[in-house]
Amino acid sequence: LREFARVLKPGGRLGISSRAKGTLTRYEELVSEVLARPPFDAYARPPGGLTHRVDEHELRQLLTAAGFEVKSIEARESVRSFASPEMLVRYHEASSFGSRLAHLPVALRPAAREVISRELAAHAAADGTISQSSRRMVAIAARR
Repeated sequence: LREFARVLKPGGRLGISSRAKGTLTRYEELVSEVLARPPFDAYARPPGGLTHRVDEHELRQLLTAAGFEVKSIEARESVRSFASPEMLVRYHEASSFGSRLAHLPVALRPAAREVISRELAAHAAADGTISQSSRRMVAIAARR
C-alpha cells in the first residue's frame, strides 16, 4: 500500500479488494480436509496460510498508515461459477496467492487435485457447474 501511495500523485485514487477475515470457502475447507489425510499430511504446509484477510477496521488502518484517505469500505458477497470442479481447482492453482498445494512434492500434486475435484463434485449442480461464494472487503481511497 505504501508503494501505491508513493507512485500516486496527491488525490490519486486507489481501489482494492481483499477477502474478508473470518470467511472460508467450501473449497478451502475441503482442501484442508484432504491435506490432513495420508499421504498429503506427511508434508507440512507453510505456517499462517497463503493469504492475509482483513476486516473493515484493519483495512482502514492499513490504508491510513500508508498515506491514504479512505473514501469508502464495504463488504460485498462475491460469487464465481466454474464449468466443473476441475476448473475451480485450476482457478485456485493459478491464483495470485499461489497454490495451496505448492508445499507438496510435484509428483503428489496431481493426486491431490484429483481427490479435491472428486470431493467437490458432490457440491456441483446437476449440470456439473460449481459456484464459490466469498465475502470481500472493497475499498476506495485517495492519496493524501
